[in-house]
Amino acid sequence: VSFSKGVKRGYIKQEAFHNPYLDYLEEKIDYDSIKKANLKICFDPMFGAGTSTLQMALVSARCDLVTIHSERDPLFGGKSPAPSEESLSRLIQNMKENNFNVGIAVDGDADRIALVDENGRYIPANEVILLAYYYLKKEKNMNGGVVRNIATTHNLDLLCELFGEKLYEVPVGFKHIAKSMIENDLLIGGESSGGVTFRDHIPEKDGIYTAMIIIEMLAKTNKKLSEIFEEIKTQLGKYYYYSEDNLELDPELEIKAERFVETPPEEISGKKITKIDRKDGLKLYFEDNSWLLLRFSGTEPLLRITGEAFDPGEANENINEVKNILRSE
Repeated sequence: VSFSKGVKRGYIKQEAFHNPYLDYLEEKIDYDSIKKANLKICFDPMFGAGTSTLQMALVSARCDLVTIHSERDPLFGGKSPAPSEESLSRLIQNMKENNFNVGIAVDGDADRIALVDENGRYIPANEVILLAYYYLKKEKNMNGGVVRNIATTHNLDLLCELFGEKLYEVPVGFKHIAKSMIENDLLIGGESSGGVTFRDHIPEKDGIYTAMIIIEMLAKTNKKLSEIFEEIKTQLGKYYYYSEDNLELDPELEIKAERFVETPPEEISGKKITKIDRKDGLKLYFEDNSWLLLRFSGTEPLLRITGEAFDPGEANENINEVKNILRSE
């Protein structure tokens, strides 16, 4: 049945959710505090579907808004519509050259988010989740733990420990996060690729709702984004630094990678492996709780390697060591 026939016969019902969603945001977010804060925001919707919705929400909250890449472009300006540091070069430059409180970027369908702070520092989803959870716990006194996928930052574990809350780890795939959110009545869930969800909201990624939580945080705390982030690091006492990379696999390298995953070494870069987790791929833990994750892509001939360590360069060194081991075998 064609779409037009489906509508005519009553099989398909058309609804417009734009205005009800904007009304919903005004019920859930403290617009009064945002209106008083006089925030200046630079927004990059990456030529995607989130342009008008977040624009209207921010204008309704009396934010001084500058929008870039707002025109509709099915080719997304020739770039991947994912809010990565490489894709957001213009937003980062705007933040460095102008006096904005925050830069916000959402991907093509506005379910993933990244930020840029007032100094032009890119803030990936790992840190967005951390900022949102810290705000909800510390400033709004909300209770509840966190769910993250296996590839997402363990700084959330440290923050949960600080607040006396529980952290749940699930395989990659937002369906696992949504399931854990519901089953365990958690406050927030997220993944390193940019998806975040909240209790009493839809059990799915929503970059626009997450953006409004961050805007509310800036308004109610009257602090700069960089100040809040440094406050979190001070509270934690120690901090994981995140790194990720992909290894392209030819048939020979794929066999080597499969062998490595099946039988990993006892140490990497001179650091002893103390724990192995096979929940999703191969996750290796070291004595100081730094970690490495190896997962095969389900769509491309790639080995995705992710890791964290307490030294800024160590996670990247561990990833490179794995790549060198595989190439030299």
